[in-house]
Amino acid sequence: EITWSNWDAIVTVSHWHLNFRSATMQMSTTSKPMLSSTHSTFRGLQCTLKDKLNELPADVSPVLVLGLTDAHRKFDYYYKYDKSPFYIWAAFLDPCFNYKNLRKDSASEPDLLAYLEDQKIALNTYFEK
Repeated sequence: EITWSNWDAIVTVSHWHLNFRSATMQMSTTSKPMLSSTHSTFRGLQCTLKDKLNELPADVSPVLVLGLTDAHRKFDYYYKYDKSPFYIWAAFLDPCFNYKNLRKDSASEPDLLAYLEDQKIALNTYFEK
């Protein structure tokens, strides 16, 4: 017999699957795939999953929390691309994102604004070589 807490766990996992499916569909159905849009979709998925982990009720099964946390941690490997400046530079050069829009979106985050400025200088230096 399935208990209410089992149903809640099934609903939680289903929502996670929908988020992954949505991100996958968004990245695979784009008519002109760009590195910056893939990066943006991936970041959005990561933020969504992090929020969902924080929203889990206190009485959720520890096994479910461990499984979801382990799935979330698998992204750590993929974040190695953050060490490369080419992703943020691609976003600067993408007409949909560009430097000005990224700054506007990050207005309330001083650390991110400083990072954007540093990367803008690094991009200029790269092109001057």
